[in-house]
Amino acid sequence: MASALAVADGGGAVLTPVALAEARRALGRTLAARRRAVGVTQVGLARLVPWSRSTIANVEVGRQNVPRAFWENCDTILSAHGELLKVFDGVDWLTRRYREQVVAEQSELSRPPQPTQRCPCGEAWVLVPLGAGWPG
Repeated sequence: MASALAVADGGGAVLTPVALAEARRALGRTLAARRRAVGVTQVGLARLVPWSRSTIANVEVGRQNVPRAFWENCDTILSAHGELLKVFDGVDWLTRRYREQVVAEQSELSRPPQPTQRCPCGEAWVLVPLGAGWPG
Protein backbone atom coordinates (compact mmCIF):
# COMPACT_ATOMS: atom_id res chain seq x y z
CA MET A 1 0.00 0.00 0.00
CA ALA A 2 2.96 2.32 0.49
CA SER A 3 3.34 2.58 -3.29
CA ALA A 4 -0.30 3.61 -3.70
CA LEU A 5 0.12 6.22 -0.97
CA ALA A 6 3.25 7.50 -2.68
CA VAL A 7 1.34 7.75 -5.95
CA ALA A 8 -1.44 9.69 -4.24
CA ASP A 9 0.89 12.04 -2.39
CA GLY A 10 3.59 12.41 -5.04
CA GLY A 11 3.98 15.78 -6.72
CA GLY A 12 0.83 15.86 -8.80
CA ALA A 13 0.88 12.14 -9.56
CA VAL A 14 -2.41 10.51 -10.49
CA LEU A 15 -3.90 7.71 -8.42
CA THR A 16 -4.85 4.85 -10.73
CA PRO A 17 -7.43 2.08 -10.32
CA VAL A 18 -4.52 -0.38 -10.38
CA ALA A 19 -2.83 1.35 -7.43
CA LEU A 20 -6.12 1.44 -5.53
CA ALA A 21 -6.72 -2.27 -6.19
CA GLU A 22 -3.20 -3.06 -4.96
CA ALA A 23 -3.87 -1.10 -1.76
CA ARG A 24 -7.03 -3.18 -1.21
CA ARG A 25 -5.08 -6.39 -1.77
CA ALA A 26 -2.46 -5.24 0.74
CA LEU A 27 -5.23 -4.57 3.27
CA GLY A 28 -6.59 -8.06 2.68
CA ARG A 29 -3.13 -9.61 3.06
CA THR A 30 -2.78 -7.77 6.38
CA LEU A 31 -6.04 -9.31 7.59
CA ALA A 32 -5.04 -12.80 6.43
CA ALA A 33 -1.62 -12.56 8.08
CA ARG A 34 -3.11 -11.37 11.36
CA ARG A 35 -5.79 -14.07 11.29
CA ARG A 36 -3.18 -16.79 10.69
CA ALA A 37 -0.86 -15.34 13.35
CA VAL A 38 -3.49 -15.87 16.04
CA GLY A 39 -4.50 -19.28 14.68
CA VAL A 40 -8.01 -18.45 13.49
CA THR A 41 -9.49 -19.97 10.32
CA GLN A 42 -11.65 -18.06 7.87
CA VAL A 43 -14.67 -20.02 9.12
CA GLY A 44 -13.80 -19.21 12.73
CA LEU A 45 -13.37 -15.51 11.99
CA ALA A 46 -16.61 -15.48 10.01
CA ARG A 47 -18.49 -16.80 13.03
CA LEU A 48 -16.95 -14.20 15.33
CA VAL A 49 -17.21 -11.09 13.13
CA PRO A 50 -20.07 -12.15 12.03
CA TRP A 51 -19.81 -12.20 8.21
CA SER A 52 -19.77 -15.12 5.80
CA ARG A 53 -16.64 -17.17 5.18
CA SER A 54 -16.78 -16.16 1.51
CA THR A 55 -16.76 -12.50 2.52
CA ILE A 56 -13.65 -13.12 4.65
CA ALA A 57 -12.00 -14.90 1.70
CA ASN A 58 -12.94 -12.14 -0.76
CA VAL A 59 -11.73 -9.39 1.57
CA GLU A 60 -8.43 -11.18 2.10
CA VAL A 61 -7.70 -11.08 -1.64
CA GLY A 62 -8.94 -7.51 -2.07
CA ARG A 63 -12.00 -8.47 -4.10
CA GLN A 64 -14.67 -7.16 -1.74
CA ASN A 65 -15.05 -3.89 0.15
CA VAL A 66 -16.61 -3.94 3.59
CA PRO A 67 -17.49 -1.11 6.00
CA ARG A 68 -15.27 0.12 8.82
CA ALA A 69 -17.42 -1.77 11.36
CA PHE A 70 -16.13 -5.03 9.84
CA TRP A 71 -12.54 -3.87 10.36
CA GLU A 72 -13.27 -2.70 13.90
CA ASN A 73 -14.65 -6.15 14.75
CA CYS A 74 -11.69 -7.93 13.13
CA ASP A 75 -9.19 -5.64 14.86
CA THR A 76 -10.75 -6.41 18.25
CA ILE A 77 -11.26 -10.14 17.68
CA LEU A 78 -7.72 -10.63 16.32
CA SER A 79 -6.12 -8.39 18.98
CA ALA A 80 -4.53 -6.26 16.26
CA HIS A 81 -4.36 -3.17 18.51
CA GLY A 82 -5.41 -0.77 15.74
CA GLU A 83 -3.16 -2.20 13.01
CA LEU A 84 -6.07 -3.30 10.80
CA LEU A 85 -7.90 -0.01 11.34
CA LYS A 86 -4.80 2.00 10.43
CA VAL A 87 -4.40 0.13 7.13
CA PHE A 88 -8.15 0.30 6.42
CA ASP A 89 -8.18 4.06 7.08
CA GLY A 90 -5.29 4.47 4.62
CA VAL A 91 -7.16 2.57 1.91
CA ASP A 92 -10.34 4.50 2.71
CA TRP A 93 -8.41 7.77 2.31
CA LEU A 94 -7.05 6.57 -1.05
CA THR A 95 -10.55 5.62 -2.17
CA ARG A 96 -11.88 9.09 -1.32
CA ARG A 97 -8.94 10.77 -3.13
CA TYR A 98 -9.55 8.57 -6.17
CA ARG A 99 -13.25 9.49 -6.26
CA GLU A 100 -12.37 13.19 -5.98
CA GLN A 101 -9.87 12.75 -8.79
CA VAL A 102 -12.49 11.12 -11.03
CA VAL A 103 -14.98 13.92 -10.33
CA ALA A 104 -12.32 16.53 -11.15
CA GLU A 105 -11.45 14.74 -14.40
CA GLN A 106 -15.12 14.54 -15.39
CA SER A 107 -15.54 18.23 -14.59
CA GLU A 108 -12.53 19.03 -16.76
CA LEU A 109 -14.01 17.01 -19.64
CA SER A 110 -17.34 18.84 -19.39
CA ARG A 111 -15.75 22.28 -19.90
CA PRO A 112 -16.43 23.88 -23.28
CA PRO A 113 -13.50 23.83 -25.69
CA GLN A 114 -11.16 26.80 -25.52
CA PRO A 115 -10.95 29.10 -28.57
CA THR A 116 -7.92 28.53 -30.75
CA GLN A 117 -6.19 30.41 -33.53
CA ARG A 118 -3.72 29.21 -36.08
CA CYS A 119 -0.24 30.57 -35.57
CA PRO A 120 0.74 33.02 -38.33
CA CYS A 121 3.42 30.53 -39.32
CA GLY A 122 0.56 28.17 -40.24
CA GLU A 123 1.97 25.20 -38.34
CA ALA A 124 0.36 25.29 -34.90
CA TRP A 125 -2.92 25.88 -33.10
CA VAL A 126 -2.61 27.93 -29.93
CA LEU A 127 -5.02 28.81 -27.12
CA VAL A 128 -5.77 32.53 -27.26
CA PRO A 129 -8.24 34.25 -24.89
CA LEU A 130 -11.41 35.48 -26.58
CA GLY A 131 -10.98 38.95 -28.04
CA ALA A 132 -7.26 39.01 -27.36
CA GLY A 133 -6.07 38.82 -30.94
CA TRP A 134 -2.70 37.42 -31.91
CA PRO A 135 0.17 38.57 -29.69
CA GLY A 136 2.90 40.58 -31.38
